[in-house]
Amino acid sequence: MERQNGTLRLAASLGLLALATLSCTSARTHSKATIPAALTASSRNLTFSADFMRISFVAPQTEVASLGRPGALRVFVTATVFFQPAMPVSEMATYPGLTDQPAQDLIAMRCVAPRQVVVDAFLATWPNVFAALQRDLAGKDLSCPSPADAAENEIYCIARQFDDRQSGVVVTTLAGMINAGNTLFDAGHPERAAWLSRYYGIFPAFSGLGFSVKDSYYLTPRNPTTAAQVLQNSVIPEYLLRNVSLADASCHCLRVPPYEGRSQAAIDPDFIWKKGGVGSCTSISRLGK
Repeated sequence: MERQNGTLRLAASLGLLALATLSCTSARTHSKATIPAALTASSRNLTFSADFMRISFVAPQTEVASLGRPGALRVFVTATVFFQPAMPVSEMATYPGLTDQPAQDLIAMRCVAPRQVVVDAFLATWPNVFAALQRDLAGKDLSCPSPADAAENEIYCIARQFDDRQSGVVVTTLAGMINAGNTLFDAGHPERAAWLSRYYGIFPAFSGLGFSVKDSYYLTPRNPTTAAQVLQNSVIPEYLLRNVSLADASCHCLRVPPYEGRSQAAIDPDFIWKKGGVGSCTSISRLGK
């Protein structure tokens, strides 16, 4: 019932999109995406304004100066418009495949990137990931075939070898993509998965279909899922951005320490934009205050 209520809430928010406007002048309006079908189509082509939202949970005193943790190459974000009107923190966190962490500081950022070249945003699909891996690793001394046990080099070569072949059968086309992605999670090469999680934030819950998988945070071999569940829970688009500074990505950021009731407090993108620090995280005691 909780999952159903979350889905209904999201559907309602999409239905109200035509009546909603952004309170910040910096964020562009979605004049061509006033109905859910157009909104989804635009979001998957990145033809709408680059208005992104990201939440994370960090230990107190952890410095936050960039989109992701230091050293990461890429960071996952989602489309702000899919979370208007606001919803509770605990519910919102499940859609990007996270889970609420009441004992940690909440980091909530909204970024309206002024220049695509800075963040290099793309829909998080396997073909786009393979292309980005080649861009991100092009300046390194890598060769194919890869030396044994060189995770970064192996991943680079897998990305180069991917061939997005055309087919008249959708599942045949997708099978090639999925098989290529699956090699990166080969149980015999755990160093590949470790590299992906460290530098790209890609974990086994990543489908490569361009949608985050809701309620996938605790996915493990002991807590598996099915194809039916993955497809059912593929609700909102997700993107990968370069891990640039908050200033370079034009982010407004809030930091909210733990307090009783935070999990049920509404996380409002417009509130983040209004109260958040520009290029840095402003600490507030409670959401909505």
